[in-house]
Amino acid sequence: MSLVQQIQNGKAVGSTTAAADTNGKATTKSKMNETKEMFLQLLVTEMQYQDPMQPSDNSEYVKELAQFTQIESLNSMQEDIARLNANSLPGKYVTLTDSETEKEVEGLVEYVKADGSKNYVSIDGKLYNVADITTVSDSAYFEDTMMAQNVEQLINTLPDPERLALEDREKVQNV
Repeated sequence: MSLVQQIQNGKAVGSTTAAADTNGKATTKSKMNETKEMFLQLLVTEMQYQDPMQPSDNSEYVKELAQFTQIESLNSMQEDIARLNANSLPGKYVTLTDSETEKEVEGLVEYVKADGSKNYVSIDGKLYNVADITTVSDSAYFEDTMMAQNVEQLINTLPDPERLALEDREKVQNV
């Protein structure tokens, strides 16, 4: 798969399009290195085909390259922040919607695994994308919430107060 850019009179014309890959599917590249390579190729092509009677100003090229470098640095910083955020998740309870099955998953994050620019959390031995997480809870908060739900369920199993009998003594003690 390659990116294609129309060039007329040494200038880029129109928008960049994705050429079909070997399977015939059109795909787009999102990796910064590939984008940088494309930018540099366009820059070299533009310089090769410039009109010698009206040469381009080199300062424009330097400005474009500086802007591109700034964008690349920001993207790198974003990835670092995402990795730092992910590394704070072990020991916390999370809720996520699994992007493969569309099912909601809850559990304790056991560890975080980085794979390229993506981060994954392990819950019950299965890896999930950090981007799928919808809520994060401190373990103490989650355990207290679960305990409160259990107490509420036990209370709901008791008969009405007017109908309490000696046989219900054990249920009341459990609550």
